[in-house]
Amino acid sequence: MWLNSRAKWGAFLFFVSLSLVSNAQQSKVIYNLRQNWVQYNENSKGYLPVISNDPGQTLSFELDCNSYKGKELFIYPGSAKSYLFFNNQLISELSPKGSFYDIDSLSDRLGGKMLFLSLYSSVPPNANTQTYIVEKGFRYESKEAKHAQDRSTAFTAYFIVVSILLYLGLVLIKLRYPELYNQYASLQRSLNPQTIDELIYKGRFFAIPGVIMIFWISLTTGFVLSYLLNKLDIMAYVPGFSNWSLSYPVLWLLFSVIFFITYLLRYGLISAMSVVFDMSAIRNIHFANLLRLTYYLLILLLVVTTLDYFSVVHLSEQLLLWLIFGSLFLIIVLVGIRLSLIIRHTFVHLFLYLCATEIFLFAFVYKLVVG
Repeated sequence: MWLNSRAKWGAFLFFVSLSLVSNAQQSKVIYNLRQNWVQYNENSKGYLPVISNDPGQTLSFELDCNSYKGKELFIYPGSAKSYLFFNNQLISELSPKGSFYDIDSLSDRLGGKMLFLSLYSSVPPNANTQTYIVEKGFRYESKEAKHAQDRSTAFTAYFIVVSILLYLGLVLIKLRYPELYNQYASLQRSLNPQTIDELIYKGRFFAIPGVIMIFWISLTTGFVLSYLLNKLDIMAYVPGFSNWSLSYPVLWLLFSVIFFITYLLRYGLISAMSVVFDMSAIRNIHFANLLRLTYYLLILLLVVTTLDYFSVVHLSEQLLLWLIFGSLFLIIVLVGIRLSLIIRHTFVHLFLYLCATEIFLFAFVYKLVVG
């Protein structure tokens, strides 16, 4: 799992860059007019806000030309045949790729500073329909075009080769270290709140053979993160990145090393906090369960990213992030339940321990990215 409580510092650097890039992507969008959409209602004999994704074939919005001098109106119809009207007067047919209108020129042409515009489509406007006030120079890519761009030849080759290597690595671990593999792959043991004596709880996480699985988890985490960078189009903002054929493999290995170091630091944090809260006995159990649940999340994400990349299913960036954060929160809950059954400390004591090791950092990263 590329963004988990075991890799917070590496994830922190990514999310800072994600936040900056998101701001850069949105800097040319001044205002989204979707919240101003209205439609004529026969029952009330007036205009009501559009509160569904099916506003009929016509939607309208008001444009304040005084407030947006020097800006442009951008309309992406999201359908083949669409037209822009002003007071039942046809202004133009909209391009399927999106149309730009200089607001100052539009105001002069139509003779008004407060324009009530209507968008008529041969099919009802849908979730892809966009109406923005933008800075000049704004470029828009539809979701369909963006998804096609994500699947470049270079990244496709990288995606397939690394996926095969990761699956092959897991097979080799199963053949070479079957007991270690079974410790991680046993779903029943992972979800069983009762803690039994297992090899995974003996410690020695960073010695053979335990370190082998942490290497695999780090490599997989780095791969999932590189996929998200591509899906979010973040590396497009790095000059010359797309022209370097080894960019993604090098980035993958760099992320993998960073995540391996953060797993090491993560174990150090858990060890330190377990001493502070007088819970040293659960140190290995805590870390082992984080690793094991992370392993299952990574397997899930490998499947999800493959289905998404090859268009078997299509997940939006938001949905993928929600899947990751929701799973991370579930991991914290499952770890907390297991620890609560093996310690004699009060609930408040355990909660404070989880805050120090998990919850505060999770909340910070969640707020930074989603909030």
